[in-house]
Amino acid sequence: MFRYNLFIFLSLIYFFVPGASAQNVNGVVTDSKTNEPLIGVNILVEGHGGTSTDLDGRFILNLENGEYNILVSYLGYQTKTESIVISTDQIYDLSFMLKPSSRELDMVVVSGGKFERKITEETVSIDVLNVELLQRTNSVRLNDAIEKVPGVTLLDGQATIRGGSGYAYGAGSRVMVVVDDMPMITADRGDIRWSSIPMEVAEQVEVMKGAASSLYGASALNGVINIRTAFPGSEPETRVNLFYGITDNPPREETKWWDYPPYEAGLSIAHLQRFGRFDLVLSAFATQKKGHLRLEDDNIYRVNFKTRYRPESIEGLSFGINGNVTYSDEGEFFFWENASEGAYIPSGSEGPDSRGTLYRGRRTNFNIDPYVTYFDSRGNRHSLRSRIYTLWQYYSRGGYATASIINAEYQFQRTFANDWTWTSGVGNNYFFTLNKDLGDNTGNLSSIFTQLDMKIKDLTLVAGFRWEVFNLNDSLGASLPVGRLGLNYPVTRTTHMRASIGQGYRFPSIAERFVETDVGDISIFPNPDLKPEYGYSAELGVKQSIAIRNWSSYLDLALFWTDYWEMTEFQIGVYPPPGQPPSPNYIGFRSENVSRARIAGFELGWLGEGSLSENTDMRFYGGYTYVYPADLTADTLLAKGDVFADRFINDFLVRNNENVDGLLKYRYRHMVKADVEFDWKQFTFGFDTRFYSYIENIDQIFLIFIPDIAEYRENESRTGNWVFGLRLGYQVNDMINVRFIANNILNREYYIRPAKLEQPRNYLMQLSFNF
Repeated sequence: MFRYNLFIFLSLIYFFVPGASAQNVNGVVTDSKTNEPLIGVNILVEGHGGTSTDLDGRFILNLENGEYNILVSYLGYQTKTESIVISTDQIYDLSFMLKPSSRELDMVVVSGGKFERKITEETVSIDVLNVELLQRTNSVRLNDAIEKVPGVTLLDGQATIRGGSGYAYGAGSRVMVVVDDMPMITADRGDIRWSSIPMEVAEQVEVMKGAASSLYGASALNGVINIRTAFPGSEPETRVNLFYGITDNPPREETKWWDYPPYEAGLSIAHLQRFGRFDLVLSAFATQKKGHLRLEDDNIYRVNFKTRYRPESIEGLSFGINGNVTYSDEGEFFFWENASEGAYIPSGSEGPDSRGTLYRGRRTNFNIDPYVTYFDSRGNRHSLRSRIYTLWQYYSRGGYATASIINAEYQFQRTFANDWTWTSGVGNNYFFTLNKDLGDNTGNLSSIFTQLDMKIKDLTLVAGFRWEVFNLNDSLGASLPVGRLGLNYPVTRTTHMRASIGQGYRFPSIAERFVETDVGDISIFPNPDLKPEYGYSAELGVKQSIAIRNWSSYLDLALFWTDYWEMTEFQIGVYPPPGQPPSPNYIGFRSENVSRARIAGFELGWLGEGSLSENTDMRFYGGYTYVYPADLTADTLLAKGDVFADRFINDFLVRNNENVDGLLKYRYRHMVKADVEFDWKQFTFGFDTRFYSYIENIDQIFLIFIPDIAEYRENESRTGNWVFGLRLGYQVNDMINVRFIANNILNREYYIRPAKLEQPRNYLMQLSFNF
C-alpha cells in the first residue's frame, strides 16, 4: 500500500510541476544587521509568479524580455520592492538586504502548515515559547517548558491540552511531539520521553491546540508540540549552563522524610559552528536529582548532534544526519503511603531499599535522523526525512525490553504566484517491541496527506486531508481518513478573526492493549479489544494586535469545542480474565473506551513587550482557560445541546455537586498561567503564577483503595490552588548571566494528580555563559 501511494504521488508531481527554463535573473537576500542569508524569502514578480530563497539565501527567476516589479517579503522583516528591465541575453544579479520589523509583535510559526507564517494569520490557536524565556526559567526539560503554556498540564508525564486527556499513567499520548519535523513518540507506550528532547539547542517551542491529525497523523488528536532546534549563524557560538537547586521543608513538618534537602545539579553545553558549507551543532546535558518524593530520583545524561551540508555543485541541495543518545535512570511515583507522614513516600515501601508502588527503570534511547532537502529552480521544496528511534529499558523488578520505530516521510511543498502553498507527502512507520510485559509485536502505519494554504486577497483558507492505514501483528487495525478546514480574515489591520474544524484520531498503543504487570500492590491489566479513539475539534477565535508607541502586544480569545468517540481513559476496576468470576485479585487499572465525550470552553491569552522607561523593559505572557469536560456516556442528557449549554454556563462560577458524575475525570475546569518579567539596566526580575481549580471528579474506586484520598479531598481547599514563583537575574557582561529562581514561594501543598504531591518551595541558582 505504501509503495503504491508513493508511486502515485511522485507521478502527480512529475506531470503537474513545470520544469525549469532559462535562468536570467540571479539574486541573494540577507539580513541587513548580521549579513546572514535568509532562507525561504518570498520573491514575487507582479503578474508573473515567483519563487523563494534557498539555504544560501539565493534565488533564480526565469523571465522574458520586459519590465517587472519584484516584491521581496519575509516574515519579521520590512518588505522591499524593485523594478527591473530585462533585455535579450542580459543576466541580472540582484542583492536585497532586509531590515527586521520592530513595530509589531508578530512571531513566525511553522506548526500550522509546515512552512513559516505569521501567527496572526494562523487558523488555529498556537502558543510560542521563545529561547529567551526557556533560558531565563531554566527549562532544561520540555515538560518544564510547556507547563508555562496556558491550558496545558502534565499528568504523570502525559501532556493534555484544554482538558483533552485525563489520567493515562504513561501510555497513549493524544499530543504529538515533533522535533525538527519528525515525531518523537515511543513504539511501545506511545508516549513522550521528555528527558531526550535537546532543550539546550531549542530555538522555539510551538504548541498547536486542537486536532491536527490531517497534517501530523495519529497521536495528534489533542494537539502538537513542535520543537525547532537551532542551526549555526555566521559566527561560532558556545552555550554553557550550570545549575544547582534544593527543596525546602514541606509545609507540614511530619511529612518531611529526608535528613538533607532533596537537590538537583545539572550542566549543559552546546556548540554551533559553520565550516564553509557544512553546519555542525553539538550538545550535551547531564543532571542528577534527588526528588522530593522518596526514591523518585533522576539521573539523566544526553548527547545530541545536528549536521547540514550544502554542496556547491548542486544549487538548492542540502543533506545531513541528526542524532541523539539519552541514558536515564528515573523513578515514577504512583501514589503515596498515606496523607499524613507518608505523603511524599510511595505506598508499600518498607525500609530504605523498598520501592513499593514506585516504578523505576533504566532507559537508553537512541535516534538517528538522515535527511535530504532540495529547492528546485522553480522554488519547490522536496524533503525526505527519516528517523530510527530505539528505546532499551531495564526494569527495577528485572528484565529488559526493546521498542523501535523506523519512520520515513517524503514531503513536497510549492508556493504559487498568488501566494498559495501546497504541501503534500507520503509516510511510513514500521515499529516493533520485544517485551515480557507486552509480548513481541510488530506493526506498520502508512499515510498519504495533502494540504492547501490559500490566500485570496486578505483571506487565508486552509484545507487538508490525510489517510492512514494501521496494521498490528499482521492484521488490519484500522483505516481512517481525516480532514481539516480553516480560515483567517483581518477585519481590520490589527484584528484577525479565525475559524477552524479538524478531525483527529489515535490508535491504541501496544502498552494499552497488552501490558500486564504490577506496580507494588497495584495491578495493571491488558485490554486487547481497545478500539481507536477519534473525534473533531472546532474553534472560533480573534487575535487583537496592539501597538502603542514602544509597546507591542496582542490579546487572543478562542472558543473551542471537541467531541470524542471511543475516548480512552485509564481507569480502576475489576478485570477478571475471560471465564473467571470477579474477585479482589483482579482489582487494578487498565485502559477503557468510555465512548462519547464532549469538551468545550474558552481561552483568553495575552502576550506583549515594551518599555516602561529608558532603562526599563517589560514582557508578559499568560492566559486563562475554562473547560467543561462532559462524559456523555455517564450522563446521556449532556448529549443534548441545550442541556450541555445550560451546565456550561451555570456551572462556570458555581460548582454543582449534582453534576459531578457527568464530568470527565481528573480535569481542571479553571486554569491560569502568567509570567511577567522586567529588565532594568543589567538586572532582570521575573514573576510567575499558576492556578489550578479543584479536581471535581475522580474514580470512586480510587477513593476506596488509595490510602486517605477520601479524607484528604474532604479537607482539601475547594477553591483551587495558586502557586507563585520569583526569579532575579544579573547580566555580568555580554557573555555571563547569573540567575536565582524560587518556585512555589508560598510553599503550597497541592497536587496535579491525586495522591502525588508536587514539589514544596524550592530554590535554584543558574550560571550561564554565551560566547
